[in-house]
Amino acid sequence: MSNTPVNILLVDDEARNLDALESILESPEHRLVRAQNADEALRALVKDTFALLVLDVNMPDMSGLELAQLIKQRKKTRRVPIIFLTAYYREDEHIVQGYGAGAVDYLSKPCNPEVLRSKVAVFVDLFRKTIALEAEVEVRRLIERRVRELNELLSKRVTELGAANAELETFSYSVSHDLRAPLRQVSGFVGSLKKAAGDDLPPQAAEYLPLIQDAVIRMGRLIDDLLEFSRVGRTELIEEHVNQLALVEQARQMLQPGADGRTIEWQIQPLPEVRGDPAMLRQVWATLLDNALKFTRPRATARIEVGFRSEPGERVFYVRDNGVGFDPQYTDKLFGVFQRLHGRNEFEGTGIGLASVRRIITRHGGRAWAEGAPDAGATIYFTLPQPSETQTAPPPS
Repeated sequence: MSNTPVNILLVDDEARNLDALESILESPEHRLVRAQNADEALRALVKDTFALLVLDVNMPDMSGLELAQLIKQRKKTRRVPIIFLTAYYREDEHIVQGYGAGAVDYLSKPCNPEVLRSKVAVFVDLFRKTIALEAEVEVRRLIERRVRELNELLSKRVTELGAANAELETFSYSVSHDLRAPLRQVSGFVGSLKKAAGDDLPPQAAEYLPLIQDAVIRMGRLIDDLLEFSRVGRTELIEEHVNQLALVEQARQMLQPGADGRTIEWQIQPLPEVRGDPAMLRQVWATLLDNALKFTRPRATARIEVGFRSEPGERVFYVRDNGVGFDPQYTDKLFGVFQRLHGRNEFEGTGIGLASVRRIITRHGGRAWAEGAPDAGATIYFTLPQPSETQTAPPPS
């Protein structure tokens, strides 16, 4: 608490009485201000803030009782504590008048110095605590005002960002959709040219046409994946109880044709139900299992593990494989749009799958990341919020 001296106003029409009060209350903690009449007292009260007013009741022109009533009527001074001093009014009715005028205490002259110092010390301490509390309240108000301003600014930025994202999604969808038409035309012209020319095509032209057709097909896949990526951000999230194990099995069945003839060891743990969008989560599992199958293709025996673990507030799911892995320094690129860590001639794909996975998981309130090393396999993780106890079981049908 601040050690700055506090102001105490001493009001008495007798100079010797003021001298006596000063000698009693003199202290490094006090700044004593003298006034010998009501006018001087009022001027002092207008000029400074006081912790306490020690006021003589019996004064000419305006009594201490009248001055106290005037002080209590003014907004700036109404809370200043007043201790009355008097050598004349000892009857109860006069004491009542003093309290009625706004006094907090009433002492008779000559007063006991220790009693006066003790009472003044109480009010000085109360004043300091009040000032400290008011300062704290003011700081809190400033903080609250700043927080409101920041929240308003953040809300504005979020709105602007939402609008920008919506425009970007619309643009992405429109561009991807509009690119289909020229691709169909290119593909159609290639087919027509090949059919019309037959065996008369020059060798170099005959070599170029399949390359053009492959490029058209690859571009079509890019557009399809880009549209899917856009759809993930635009589609309304529908939450319900989802059987994760069933989604994994559905994804395996869908991918089975591409795994025929391969030796694959599946290790699939029992998985808990979660709250989420079944279609979107099915896409997550399909993408992760498809990647695991793709990048284990060079292995004589592919090992793919699906599992989970519980952590505070969330469940961590993963797909682990013994495939070609990746360089850890490029981990962040895995989840970027059109980012590839392997050449197109090694592994097919457009580089959008894991970007869609992260977007879906983020919309579910989770995270997605990867761990791996070159030629040592990879593990893709994602989290989903831990359901509350009231959500662990599906609602009765």
